[in-house]
Amino acid sequence: MRTSLKFRRSLSALLAVVMIGVCAATAQATPFAYITMQMANSVAVVDTLTGQVVTTIPVGDGPFPVAVNPNGNRVYVVNIFGDNVSVIDTASNTVIATVTVGDNPYGAALNPSGTRAYVTNYGSHSVSVIDTASNSVLTTVPVGNNPGGVVVNAVGTRLYVASGGANSVSVIDTATNVVITTIPNVGISPWGITLSPDGTRAYTANFSGGNVTVIDTVSNTVLSTVAVGASPLGIATDAGRGRLYVANRDSNSMSVINIATNAVVGTVPVGIRPHGVGLHPNGVEIYVVNATSSSISVINADTLTLMTTIPMPSLPGSFGTFFAGPPATAPDAPSIGAATPGNTEALFNFTAPGNNGGAAISGFTITCQPGAISATGTSSPFTVTGLSNGANYACSVIASNAIGNSAPSASVNVTPATTPDAPLLQSAAPLDGAARVGFAAPGNDGGSGILDYTAHCDPGAHAVTASVSPIDVTGLSNNTAYRCRVVARNGVGDSPASAGLSVIPGNTGNSTDVSITKDNDAGFVNGGDYVDYRITVTNHGPAAVAGARVEDALGPDFSAAQWTCTPTAGAVCTASGRGALDMLVDLPSGASVQIIFGALPIAGLETPISNIASVTVPAPINDTLTSNNIASDGPDIRGIFRDEFE
Repeated sequence: MRTSLKFRRSLSALLAVVMIGVCAATAQATPFAYITMQMANSVAVVDTLTGQVVTTIPVGDGPFPVAVNPNGNRVYVVNIFGDNVSVIDTASNTVIATVTVGDNPYGAALNPSGTRAYVTNYGSHSVSVIDTASNSVLTTVPVGNNPGGVVVNAVGTRLYVASGGANSVSVIDTATNVVITTIPNVGISPWGITLSPDGTRAYTANFSGGNVTVIDTVSNTVLSTVAVGASPLGIATDAGRGRLYVANRDSNSMSVINIATNAVVGTVPVGIRPHGVGLHPNGVEIYVVNATSSSISVINADTLTLMTTIPMPSLPGSFGTFFAGPPATAPDAPSIGAATPGNTEALFNFTAPGNNGGAAISGFTITCQPGAISATGTSSPFTVTGLSNGANYACSVIASNAIGNSAPSASVNVTPATTPDAPLLQSAAPLDGAARVGFAAPGNDGGSGILDYTAHCDPGAHAVTASVSPIDVTGLSNNTAYRCRVVARNGVGDSPASAGLSVIPGNTGNSTDVSITKDNDAGFVNGGDYVDYRITVTNHGPAAVAGARVEDALGPDFSAAQWTCTPTAGAVCTASGRGALDMLVDLPSGASVQIIFGALPIAGLETPISNIASVTVPAPINDTLTSNNIASDGPDIRGIFRDEFE
C-alpha cells in the first residue's frame, strides 16, 4: 500500500476532500472542498455548489490527507514528503502555520472541540499530537507499524489508529496520550477507518483483504468482516441512513453497507481508481474522488445513482475523504415572542435563528433593561428572575455558538407583577340589614394597579365589589353576628383577605345592658386541684354588641387556667383556650355565652381565695348598667381534704 499510494512522486496529483458537518435543519453557506494536489504541492478550493475551483493554495511537499476543525475555520493539510502539516485559514485561504511531524505522515483527524489534531506518521510508526492553539507538537505516541487512517470518537476520549503494516488498530486514551489496547488481526492492510453513529463500532477498510472489519469498541474485539470490492481505501459513515460508504480503488466502485445488518446493500460504479468517499453536509450527495479519471463522482444517497461528475485539473486521490465547509460565524439573531410577567420575574418564549453560523448553538441569553438583568438557557422558554414588580423592562435575546454571540433580537416589553398585599380593614359598622365596611388600600399593590375591592361577610355568601371604601354589604340579617373581611384585586389576581372585624346589623341604637356572673358552686377549694368557675355573659339589649371584651386575669392565687366557651342565641366566641381569659365575644340582643374557666389554685396556702371576671363593651355602645359588668366568686376557704378528713 505504501508503494501504490506514494511511489516516489510518480503518482499523478492526489487530492483530499474534507467537509465539516452542519445541522441539516439550519440554513448554512455552501461548503467548499479543499482538495490536495500532491504533484503540484497545492490545494484546490472547490465550490461544491458550482463544482468550480475558486482558488489554489500553495502548501508543503506532497500534500495528501486533510482534516478540518469543527468550526470550519482551519484546514490541516498533511504533506507526506515534507514531513509536516500546513495549517490553512479558510477565511483568507492562506497558510498561517507549518507544523513539523514524523516521517511520511499519512492520516489526520481532530477532536470534537478542535483543540487537538492527530497525525499518523507512516514511516515513524507513531502519532503526533498537535496543540491547535500554538500549532506545536505536544507529544508523540508510538503505535503499530505503518499507521494510516485515524478517527476520534464523538466525545473526544478515544483515538483509533489503523496500522496497515501491523494489521491492527491502536486505541489511544486522549487524556493521557497512551495506547490502552491494540486490537490485532483486524484484516490485511487496514487503512480507512470510521465509527458508527453511537461510537460502539469501528470499521476498517482493509486494502489487501478486499473487505471491511467490524470492531466492538466496548470489548475492543473483532465481530465480523464484510466483503466489498477490490482494494478498499476510503470509508465514511452516513448516520442518518445507518450506512457505510466504501471506495474500492481497484474495482472502480463504491460499496454501500447497512450498519444494522453488516450486509452490502448496493454497489455503485464510479470513476477510475477511487480513493476517498464522503457525505456532503446537505445529507444527500455522496462524493467519491477518482484519481485516474481526474474527477469526483457525485451520487444521490437516496437513490444511489450518479447525479453528476465534477472534472478535476489533475489526477486526484483521497485517502480517508473528509469534506470541508466555510468558516463558522456567530449565529443570526433569534426572534423573541410575548413575555409572561410573574412575581419579580418574567417567562420568555423565543425562536432559534434560522442560521446557526455553521456551529451548534450552545445557549441563549435574555437581557432586560434597565439594569442589564439577564438569564441563560438552552431552549425556549426560560425565566429571567430578579426583576422589580411594577417596573417596565425592555428585553431581548441573543444566541451563542463556539464562535461568539449573535446580534440581539428585537425587544419586547414586560412589567412583572404579583397579587397585592391585603388591604387594611378599619371598621365594620352595623346598618339595617347590612354592614358598612371601611378599609385602606394595601401598602403594596404588587406592581399592578388595584382594580377593585370585595367585602365579604360570613357566615353566608355575602359579598359586594366596589372600587373605593367604604363598601355596604347588604342582605344581612339583623341581630346576627357576622365577621367581615376585604380582598383587593389587581391584574394578576386577588390579595389575601384582610384581618376580620365583627358586626351585628340592626337599628336598635347604641344603648344596652351587658352583665356577667361567676360562680364555682363551692365554698372550699383544694390547693393544687383545678376548680371550675362558670362565667356567664349576657346581652339584655336592646342594642347588639360586637366585640365585647371578657377578661379574667387569674391573679396571684392561681398558677394556670384552661377554658371552654359555649355560645347561645347567635352569640359568637372562641371555643377554648389556656391561660388568663381575655377574648372578644359577639352578643346579639338576647344572646349569651357561658365560659367554663378551670383555674389551678396555688397549693400550700391556708388563706381564702377569690376570682374576678369582667366584661367591657366597645365604643360607641353605651352600657346603661355598669354595676353588673364585674363578677367575683369567693372568698372560698383554701385547704386540704376539708370535706373528708378535717
